[in-house]
Amino acid sequence: MKVSVVVPVYNTGQAVEGLIDSLRAQTLSTDEWEAVFVDDGSSDDTADVVEGLIADDANMRLLREAPSGWPGRPRNVGMDAASGEYVFFSDDDDTLGPEALERLTSFAIEHGSDVVVPRTVGKNRGVPSITHTVVDAQADPGLIMSSLAPQKLFRRAFLQEHGIRFVEGHFRLEDHLFVTTAYLRAERVSVYADYPCYYLTFQPGRPHISQQQPDWHGYFGSVRACLDRVDEEARDPHLRRLMRGRWLRAEALSRLRGDGYKKLGTPELVHEVRQLLLDRYDDADLADLKPVDRMLACLLLDGRDEDVAALAAWESSVLVTSEATAASIDADGTIRIDLRSALTIDGELPEAAAGSRPYPTAEELLEQVSAYAHVGVELQHGGSRVRRPMHVTHEDGGVAHAVLKPGDERLANGKWTLIALAGEHRTRRRRPADAAPDLHVEPGARRIEETTFGFLDTGRLVLRVAKYKAPVPVPVPLRTRLKRRVRRLLPADFHVPHLLRSAS
Repeated sequence: MKVSVVVPVYNTGQAVEGLIDSLRAQTLSTDEWEAVFVDDGSSDDTADVVEGLIADDANMRLLREAPSGWPGRPRNVGMDAASGEYVFFSDDDDTLGPEALERLTSFAIEHGSDVVVPRTVGKNRGVPSITHTVVDAQADPGLIMSSLAPQKLFRRAFLQEHGIRFVEGHFRLEDHLFVTTAYLRAERVSVYADYPCYYLTFQPGRPHISQQQPDWHGYFGSVRACLDRVDEEARDPHLRRLMRGRWLRAEALSRLRGDGYKKLGTPELVHEVRQLLLDRYDDADLADLKPVDRMLACLLLDGRDEDVAALAAWESSVLVTSEATAASIDADGTIRIDLRSALTIDGELPEAAAGSRPYPTAEELLEQVSAYAHVGVELQHGGSRVRRPMHVTHEDGGVAHAVLKPGDERLANGKWTLIALAGEHRTRRRRPADAAPDLHVEPGARRIEETTFGFLDTGRLVLRVAKYKAPVPVPVPLRTRLKRRVRRLLPADFHVPHLLRSAS
């Protein structure tokens, strides 16, 4: 058997049906894959729902466990029960692309990969941007460290040989520690981006551990455990510094930046981030930071808590507005959209402390946030909320050229709204892009094979995708048919007005 899909389940209810349907749709033969669902003591009827849904699927089964409260144990139980050469970890409310298992296992076998990071698509949420396939991804630690979620393909014997398992019990970032350990011990980590393999879903209203306000002391204890693993096993000093920097930026400083501070900026969080800086990072680590992160770190280390809040308010005041200035669809289905973005700042920037630490200058800070006008661009489906990133190139003056070329992944039928993304980390904001008053789009729809594309709404650019419907033939009157038949029988230069009139 090629691959086992391990799925921890807890109080999912009918939401698990989408995943099961996507597994049934896999192009890989059913005798080459299995799904192991592990119910972590659901307090509702989820286990019975799953059993009922998979009752007729010989390659899917459910294991019932006592509640542990965290996904580490059910993932370990599923991994122990797996029989595939590879194991893929999926969450219970996400879905897989139909060709995901076939493509990922074929790629891993061809290249001898211990770990394969799949291209992931967000549904009602953002995801790390994996845009190109890389066979030896360890050469780009920034790329792989952007993806520490467990939804990846792992060679099962590799995990067993190196004793790589999830921490069980109440331990935040158990997925970070598992994935980082695999990155450090693997002979080859690869990235596969030629096909959208995994659809990561955010369902508003459903409780989720990652959405809960953590105990910050325990949370940063988990961060320290990840740092310990890197310090112990990353032999190359440059690699070690790059990997360690990920938690400083994304798990610590970003929570106190911009709008993140409004949601999370408690005295406890400020204290824990400051203590992490003091305990685990030095001036060389600070020097690697971008200006806003470096400013925040210096303010924390100097105990300037009021200015930490002021810096967040200043970054929150950075507003980027974008409008579409041109839109077209090529004959091969390539979608091209030009945008123009403008940036305004209303807040007041805290002053740097003279000589105490390597504070950035005001010019450096402004240069960094001015780059927010170099927006990312997505199309978001109005029904499923799936987001499709477009390839973007930038020019001076906030001009962006976004392109989406046809490929393996077709746009689903429905309306797709143009979204512009500006900012960094948790300051990143997604806003629908307005249409410029002078925007001109081609009238009508363009047909590409069995699909039609067309732009709607000049007030806000929307792309409409629909299945092509052949026009219904209009009956031709008898008189017209007779005229055409007579004309075909006579020379082209022969005029028979009287004959045509008599024929009618």
